[in-house]
Amino acid sequence: MLVWLGESFQTILLAWACYGLAMALESGTLDAQLINELKHQAQNCLVAKFISNTNRLDLIGALFGGVLGSWLYYRLRIKFYLVSVLLTLVAFLAVRYGYIEEVTDSSKQNLKQSLSKQVVTGFSELKHSRQLRLMIALTIAGQFFFQAHYQLWQALFLKQGFNKEQFYIYYVIFQLISLGAYSLPVKLETSAIKRWYGLSLIGLLTSSVLLVITDKMSFLLSYLVLVFIFTFFEYFSNVLFSKTVSKTHISSLTSLRSSCGRLSSLVSLLLSSLLLTYLSVKVVVLLNFILAMSASLGVIYLALKDKTAQT
Repeated sequence: MLVWLGESFQTILLAWACYGLAMALESGTLDAQLINELKHQAQNCLVAKFISNTNRLDLIGALFGGVLGSWLYYRLRIKFYLVSVLLTLVAFLAVRYGYIEEVTDSSKQNLKQSLSKQVVTGFSELKHSRQLRLMIALTIAGQFFFQAHYQLWQALFLKQGFNKEQFYIYYVIFQLISLGAYSLPVKLETSAIKRWYGLSLIGLLTSSVLLVITDKMSFLLSYLVLVFIFTFFEYFSNVLFSKTVSKTHISSLTSLRSSCGRLSSLVSLLLSSLLLTYLSVKVVVLLNFILAMSASLGVIYLALKDKTAQT
């Protein structure tokens, strides 16, 4: 509404601040509640499927919304934001009146606990669970890739000589690649993790080398491989975190993990902004990618090592 009604720079700035606040508050608490219900119903095996379907629906919605939104904007202009407000209201009402929370013994117990006690016990669980800490670290590491990708891919592709009129095609390809990553089955057996860890290591190292090459096709293929692998890393992190965290603290620790990801995004963007003053966009993107790759591979290696020791 601010975008539609406002005309000044200050109003648009306020609208962006509201958008940033909304993104910061998007902690995944509703998803955590649904995962808790699956655990309560002894359907822990469906957690990965739920996360996969949720993320795939998000990507399909983003893809459909991006294509339809760009078409509608040229016909409705600023009135397009009224459509956005209407759809947001429909989504709010659907969740508010369509979702009925299942009240379990654990949820009743949570309501009786004070907020401070929940925070203390939540951090205590985090302190004693190395897997949870590693998955939060994996989320933090991944943001250095995703922020460089989301914010700088267009400038990078222009630098590589790609036609800007075809950017919408690449956007669709990115979404389809991510959709494919979230469609893979996530198996938490040690042998399965070792297998895709080795494949990811080969893919990341090969793609890093090919990104430096000036050939556009090699560059594009390697870039798509990186998008696929890091999306799968994020998917793996979500599944392992959700299966490891207790039902009692899943909401608070999911919010904490989300907050850590937001802070990591901020740090990545600030560093990239500073580096762009002195370095080319390609060098800045590569530095972010290298940092994300080395940190992510290190974290997953430690998680794999712990899992091997447990077996």
